[in-house]
Amino acid sequence: MQHEDTGLAVRHSRRALLWPGIALLSVIALWGFTLIKGGAETRNAELAAHKDASGYAEGYEQYITRSLMQMDQITMQLKQSWEQSGGKLHVEDLQRDGMFTDRAFIAVRIADSNGRVVTTTERQAGPENMARADFFRFHRNNNSTSLSINVPTQQRDPIQRSIEFSRRLEGPDDSFAGVVIVTVAADYFTSFYSARTLGDEGMVTMLSSSGTLRLEQHGGGSANDDASLLLGQPELPQDSGSRLLDGGSFSDGKARIFGWRRSRVYPVVAAVGLAQSEAMAAANAANLNRTQSAMLATLVLVLLGAWGRVVTQRALQRRHEEEEVRRAYRTATESATDGFYMAMALRNEAGQIRDFEIVDCNERGAFFFGVTRAELLGQRVSLMVNHLFAESLLQTYLAAMSSGYLEDEREMPADNRLNIGWCHRRLVRVGNGLAVTLSDVSERKRHEAELQRMANEDALTGLPNRHWLEEFFRHTLSQAYAAEHAVALLFIDLDDFKHVNDTQGHAAGDELLRQAAARLKSLLRPSDRVVRFGGDEFVVVISPADSDAHSSAVAERILQAFSQPFMVAGEKQSVGASIGISVFPRDGADAETLIRHGDIAMYAGKSDGKGQYRFFDPSLYHQIKSRTLLKQHLIEAIERDQLQLYYQPRVDTHSGQLCSMEALVRWIHPEQGVIPPLDFIPMAESNGLIVRIGELVIAQACAQLAQWRAQALPLVPISVNVSPKQFSHGGIHRHLEAQLARHQLPASLIEVEITESAMLGEHESILAQLEALRALGVKLHVDDFGTGYSSLSQLQKLKMDVLKVDKAFTSQLGLSTEGRVFFQAIVSMAHALGMTVVAEGVETAGQLNILRDLGCNEVQGYYIARPMPAQDMAGLLQQLPSGKGQVHPEHLDQQEGHNSQAQQQQHEERDHLAARA
Repeated sequence: MQHEDTGLAVRHSRRALLWPGIALLSVIALWGFTLIKGGAETRNAELAAHKDASGYAEGYEQYITRSLMQMDQITMQLKQSWEQSGGKLHVEDLQRDGMFTDRAFIAVRIADSNGRVVTTTERQAGPENMARADFFRFHRNNNSTSLSINVPTQQRDPIQRSIEFSRRLEGPDDSFAGVVIVTVAADYFTSFYSARTLGDEGMVTMLSSSGTLRLEQHGGGSANDDASLLLGQPELPQDSGSRLLDGGSFSDGKARIFGWRRSRVYPVVAAVGLAQSEAMAAANAANLNRTQSAMLATLVLVLLGAWGRVVTQRALQRRHEEEEVRRAYRTATESATDGFYMAMALRNEAGQIRDFEIVDCNERGAFFFGVTRAELLGQRVSLMVNHLFAESLLQTYLAAMSSGYLEDEREMPADNRLNIGWCHRRLVRVGNGLAVTLSDVSERKRHEAELQRMANEDALTGLPNRHWLEEFFRHTLSQAYAAEHAVALLFIDLDDFKHVNDTQGHAAGDELLRQAAARLKSLLRPSDRVVRFGGDEFVVVISPADSDAHSSAVAERILQAFSQPFMVAGEKQSVGASIGISVFPRDGADAETLIRHGDIAMYAGKSDGKGQYRFFDPSLYHQIKSRTLLKQHLIEAIERDQLQLYYQPRVDTHSGQLCSMEALVRWIHPEQGVIPPLDFIPMAESNGLIVRIGELVIAQACAQLAQWRAQALPLVPISVNVSPKQFSHGGIHRHLEAQLARHQLPASLIEVEITESAMLGEHESILAQLEALRALGVKLHVDDFGTGYSSLSQLQKLKMDVLKVDKAFTSQLGLSTEGRVFFQAIVSMAHALGMTVVAEGVETAGQLNILRDLGCNEVQGYYIARPMPAQDMAGLLQQLPSGKGQVHPEHLDQQEGHNSQAQQQQHEERDHLAARA
């Protein structure tokens, strides 16, 4: 009996759908036929219109060609008659004999070789002289007797009301004898237009290939109208064809199907325009009637399908609820991995739903709630879980009953009885209940959370990363703006971290970064955040930042903490920190700006000395920009040979004889003049350009020695400075060897000055580089001795040739007994090691006298001679062969009265390439 009821319900259900289905299929077929038929009729009408336009254009072209041939023949006959008559032909007589009486002929004229009209059919006087006309000059300058088609000069409008035909006249000796001109009305060529064939809004037009001629006639107008329907010369890429021109191509704004054909004989184009609205009128009317009929038929079919549906629906009413329950249950139990439930609504006397009862479920569904299927059946939704979640669950069920369908994902409450963390729910209303599907998506959610963590967390330190910071900043700044409080960003860069990486390896560097991250986190409040920005850079976000004093206190705590060494791989590693601080909203309204300004402030603090913090100041940006521009200009200066060498003599302390000279670099800027070395040498040291400058100095010094040798000047050695970075970079001996070989110079003419600080580091590497230089045969100087970290044993092992005592010790001579004693000790030590002693910075006669007494070998300084360009140094070299190559202060205008000024300039212009970084 139950099986029969089910079969009956199925049959009734199919019947209920049969009528709407038939109606729907009929409507689809009807409209398909209507649209296909309408589209086909529209396309056929378009094709027919294009075919008609092309056909009319072809007929119009034949008409024009015949008309032009007539003008060709008439002008040829006039030419022959005039030439046979010996120039005695009178067109007035021909007109009296019945020629040129057609109204199309406006005028027939003959002009002699000077352009004067000698005979004409015009009753009113026309132009007496044609010499200035374009066609007249053409015929006079060309011996062609072919027909010329012209536009009258006074009719250079968009369309012309008349057209001129002219032909060259020749004398017995074929010389130019004049021109015959026939002026014809424009409508003679446009009378082809007929409204019966081309429509009331059609048109014909005759165009020249050059675009200067346009004759036109259209519905409601004629060839004599001033207004042109066609706007401009359309593109006609082929000799014939048709195309649709939109309304923008015509003055009345109506689209037309434009057909054209070029004359096979004359340089003109015949064109016909059919109004699209007229050409498609019949097809559009038929489509409108067909659409109206289809709409009426659709209405009838819809009513018929609705009537059939209502009739069969009554048969389903008795078993509808039971069948829906069974169908939902079958759908819900198709997969064993999901939980399924049938929840029936429990209503009060007013018909309002007050709860739901589980009337059916599968074992998987019961497992999710930590019970068996038998235990779950009959339970009410409000009692299945804890009270708070039950209230939320009940609201969800009510919403699904109201809308008929609900689907979402949610995290289940923390309940030890539940065996599901995250679920995907699908609720479908079935009669007076709900079919509920529950899928366990906990694993996918855990995977998504892990991906989110990996995307926002630095793998090395466990800190949030740069990607996380961008999103965090967006919310933090929005909240700060609403609450009107400040947010401080501390941009932190570890000092000397590269040294740890280079000397101890990347594993040690990674361990140091992990410790640095942990140390930073320990210094902050729970509300503050620390982020690894990248490399050895960290960002600390202080929110809220009560004041600049608060931010300064945090920065000072960080600096103090990082002043303590880190224990890495059993060794203490000292790295400091430099901090730049930017504050929202004062220094920027978005994360990108605050980070950039914090970086600028950090860089400014690091440039002034490591281990400091700086607040952002707009002037810092301009300073960094100036440094960047200076670097770019310095690169250009190197490429454009703006760096030149000056030479400062070094003389024997007792005789004043020139012993050597030191090459000092000067930047000769084309606009700013001489730029002091202290303005660019430190910057070159910091960005590595000093290596290129050092190579340039060696090359220029060798080239200068070669030039002086070519001038037959006596030569003394030139000493060149080598910066610490250039020395650590290596390869100096190879570059120096190449330059000496290039200019064929002996190695004794080049001396290399190296500061004490350049010789610190790996001892074997230093010895190898010095040995390579010594093998070339060059002398080695210890420059600026006393300012670095040399020891007596180190000087003994390095075997240097010359020791140059820094000016700081020379300046103390004559001021204190200690200064003299200290200098005496340096001289004694150097002599004991077999080294020559040179005193730098000699500025007074008193200092020179003391140095003589102390046994100093050579001196150099402003009291002896200032650095001078190559041409001035050449004059000093010229004195050497005659024994006059002695440098005396009195000859160089270096009186002691100028010593204070010289000393000030020396501090401003001090330009050793090996200046301490």
